[in-house]
Amino acid sequence: MTVRELLVSRYAPLHQLTPRIVVIYRGTIDQWATFLGREPAISDFDDLEVSRFLQHCVSRKCAGKPISANTIAKHKAQICTLWN
Repeated sequence: MTVRELLVSRYAPLHQLTPRIVVIYRGTIDQWATFLGREPAISDFDDLEVSRFLQHCVSRKCAGKPISANTIAKHKAQICTLWN
């Protein structure tokens, strides 16, 4: 099962996420998929894999500026929430 499937089929319905929140979670999953070069799977919920992704986010730039710490914290929170 992919993380995206987990979000749509299990997590969002159980936690009654609004469509807007699902879009925000999908943005994090999109970034993770770009980093991995494939869709993240449940097996990617691993301390080392998630840490590598977050470190990658720290080193990236958007429009010439570093990605904000709040955005990275959001990615971490969303991944950890789905992981738990």
